[in-house]
Amino acid sequence: MQTAVPAVILIVGFSDIIHLYSAYLLELQAGQDQREAIIASSAEVGRACLFTSLTTFIGFVSLSLVPTPAFRHLGLVLGFGVAVALLLAVTATPIALLWLPRPPLDSKRTQSRAVKGLVRWCQDTALRSPRWVIAAFFALTVVAGVGVSRLHIDTDMIKRLPEQGRTQRDAKWFSESFAGTGTVEIYIDSGTPGGALEPALLAAVARFQDAVETIVGVDQVASFVTLIERMHDALGGQGRLPNSRAAVAQELLLFEMRGGKNLERMVDFDRQRLRIGVRLQATAMRQTYDAAEQIRAVAARTLPAKVSVEVTGLGALLGAWLDQILNGQLRGLALSILTITLMMSWMVRSLRVGLWSMVPNLLPLWVLGGYAGWRWDAVDSDMIFVAMLAIGIGVDDTIHFLSRYRIESNRNADDRAALKRTFRFAGRAIVMTTIILVAGHLPFASSAYFSTRILGTLLPMCMIVALVADLLLVPAMVQVGWMSLSPSGLPSDATSTTAV
Repeated sequence: MQTAVPAVILIVGFSDIIHLYSAYLLELQAGQDQREAIIASSAEVGRACLFTSLTTFIGFVSLSLVPTPAFRHLGLVLGFGVAVALLLAVTATPIALLWLPRPPLDSKRTQSRAVKGLVRWCQDTALRSPRWVIAAFFALTVVAGVGVSRLHIDTDMIKRLPEQGRTQRDAKWFSESFAGTGTVEIYIDSGTPGGALEPALLAAVARFQDAVETIVGVDQVASFVTLIERMHDALGGQGRLPNSRAAVAQELLLFEMRGGKNLERMVDFDRQRLRIGVRLQATAMRQTYDAAEQIRAVAARTLPAKVSVEVTGLGALLGAWLDQILNGQLRGLALSILTITLMMSWMVRSLRVGLWSMVPNLLPLWVLGGYAGWRWDAVDSDMIFVAMLAIGIGVDDTIHFLSRYRIESNRNADDRAALKRTFRFAGRAIVMTTIILVAGHLPFASSAYFSTRILGTLLPMCMIVALVADLLLVPAMVQVGWMSLSPSGLPSDATSTTAV
């Protein structure tokens, strides 16, 4: 993921530049000269850009709450990059506009017909049928909610690799031809040298292995006891295992005389500790951890109290760690949502509107969870990483829309008129920034690694949902009175005619 940092910062940094340039063009169309247009557009749009950069910064830095060095470094680097991008946008962009020739003001050349048509359609739909718009989004929320209820988060490192790649194909072949590739290691310490050769302990371990094999998902169990069982059967012994320590030692000596291959991997030199290998059909972290927990419970029931048992393995350890990662991601996401809500409330000077403004910003996350729940049986934990990026980036358009709406509501007591002017000044820039964000992240979709690929598939999906919510749901909620802003008493000449 570290390799995606420069591209993400570059793409996100362009958003502020687009809004500044769009405002600059509209100031020129209003009749101002080049220098006045730069000052006026920077004065108003700069405030909105500051808020968008702060929210994006918070969304990125919240990654540092995840208890892994990779996420911590990623959050700090992305946050620093956003801060630098804001500084360059509000300083270098006005300088560049001052040096560049005055752009043509032909509206047909400065506005895409498709973008203009989309903005006009969203405006007409939201203003004409606000309740139907809200009903449609409510239906989407319900459908996504069913998917969210199906969410099961787990991480399978093998499945992050290409499905038709060599690693996945080899793992599948081994699982089908021999045994599962997931593993759990069990170490049993008898407490005394030579204790691993005691028939009573071997019989208890044999019963323990039989019980472990009944656990769902366990494919194979092998240990020193398995070796002794096979030796005893090959020598024609009675019963499942030798009934004396001397008989165990004799059969073990015969095995060593024939090479004793891999014996040191099953029992230590002092014959005090045994190792049991368990093969699992699953390779996912949480499934491996759950299997390890069931094995611990079986050991407590079947093995003597005097022996110590340790159930371990890389998959089991990572599975236990997965909950810590998820908790860190959820804490970071919750902190982002809380901080952004407070900032939105402060920006619009209304706690009520600030709370309602989070609906279109949380909707992309809800749709993401719903899609993942419908699409996959087990959802990779990195999906929450996408949600943390989406909340930081997706809120930007809401800020620009509401910032402009607040300005227009101070001039127009009629919400409908204020919304029309908001669409006129902010709509095109909002659409263009989303197009650039989506197009900029799409190349990640070609990655063979799942965690990088979802930056080019699911993150753009969240941005598109956020765009539709900002241009349809937000004005509809204003129309029905949920997000309406009453005039704050500012004089009509206190604000310019710039776009946000």
